[in-house]
Amino acid sequence: MIRKKSYEFPYFWILAFAAFTFFLFLPAFKSYFFQDDWFSFSISQASTIQDFLNFFIPRSDVIYYRPLGMQIPFFLVRKLFGINPLPFKVATLLAHFLNGYIVYLLFIKLLNKRLLGLVASFLYLTSATHQIIFYWSATFAFILAPTFYFGSFLFFAKRRNLISFRLFCLGLLTNELLITIPIILTLWSWFEERQIRIRHLIHYWFVLGIYLVARFVVFGLPEGGNYSFSLNLKQPVITLRNFTLWVFNWPEEIQAQFTRIFSLNRLFLQEFASSIAIFSALTTVFIVFFILIPLFIRVRTKRVHLNSRIILFGISWFIITSFPVLFLVSHAFTYYVPIPLFGVLLVGFGLFDAYSGLKYGLRYKVILLCVFSALWYYSALENMRLNQLIHWAPQRADKSRFLVSRFKEKYTHVSKGAIIIVTVGGYKEYRWALGDQNAFQALLNDQTILTYFGQTSYYFADRGIIDKEQQTQIEKTLYIIP
Repeated sequence: MIRKKSYEFPYFWILAFAAFTFFLFLPAFKSYFFQDDWFSFSISQASTIQDFLNFFIPRSDVIYYRPLGMQIPFFLVRKLFGINPLPFKVATLLAHFLNGYIVYLLFIKLLNKRLLGLVASFLYLTSATHQIIFYWSATFAFILAPTFYFGSFLFFAKRRNLISFRLFCLGLLTNELLITIPIILTLWSWFEERQIRIRHLIHYWFVLGIYLVARFVVFGLPEGGNYSFSLNLKQPVITLRNFTLWVFNWPEEIQAQFTRIFSLNRLFLQEFASSIAIFSALTTVFIVFFILIPLFIRVRTKRVHLNSRIILFGISWFIITSFPVLFLVSHAFTYYVPIPLFGVLLVGFGLFDAYSGLKYGLRYKVILLCVFSALWYYSALENMRLNQLIHWAPQRADKSRFLVSRFKEKYTHVSKGAIIIVTVGGYKEYRWALGDQNAFQALLNDQTILTYFGQTSYYFADRGIIDKEQQTQIEKTLYIIP
């Protein structure tokens, strides 16, 4: 009987993983556009070829530069499907499946272990760090970033440098997280061959240099966004702490619950005790069975050899790929974690291979991997459940859908330059949900529309209109969402 090669496409497992992934993120498929989604529509309008080409010119009012990850996807979706969130959900899911398969191929390449590659792919696909990306179409660039990042690294490791370089260039036009690729490739060259292949790397560094100069010198520092940096060495420790917890499916909210750098709010621990127990169990199992016991086996059993090269590379990967946001204050989110997540999986499975040197090692490995995978998936489900209750993304998506639906039910025709008054309570959250002025301007394709959040009386007071008759006449021209 001919033995199947390890790199053959694992049809059954990929389909099974796809089913688990789809079920996990299914609640997000019901979510609507909100917040930055509306802004993305507003900056993704083009009626001429020149307008389309302008997508590739950095804007002074937008801090990020993601034409392939933001403007073009939003332009195409609107052109082909209208203001419809479902195409984004489907595209996100398909790109995510592709990323999971690339992770599988990377583990085959780096560890030459098909079993570990399959499990790593499952863990990556069902990681709760992807949750917000499925809810929030404005973060579509963060599902494409791993595609280009992992793809570029995979082809470089396979010495397919031209494909790797092209993916890197496309990635820079998709998401700024790709700026660390030259560092990763340089590091891999050193770990793999104990030398740096300069002629295979210089074009990556050259393009990166052009990108940085063009982005921050030629076009100037952008003014938009609420991004702030801190050079305090405490900040990267906080960011790495958050990223490490998020890797193990802890909810994003956990970053706001630290009273000190490693001390959690007791009220939060008490109120969500059952959820905390699940996340703590997963983290503990990983530390004990994927780090401590393998290290103990290595110390006690001389015939067991750990792949220190892969382990050190995995640690370096986690830190380096986290670097673009290490010094950001109050602007680190779980959607930054999928690329660093690969490094943690590489470290864990690099150490986990120590079980192979034991008698019945394969049996132990299969049992541990099954238990850990089940606990991982359960914790991801719990994260999804918890975030639907406490996270701003699902809540603002619901608020946005509510207001848009109510508006469409009440008004079938809206005049150009209309004034829309949102009188529903909780004005601040509704303003966030609609992206301030962007939602109705995008929906009605009219940049002159004004949206006011507050009671009609506040609107008149803000404009100094005190005459009752004048108010009555003006009120007839307003579009009020009660």
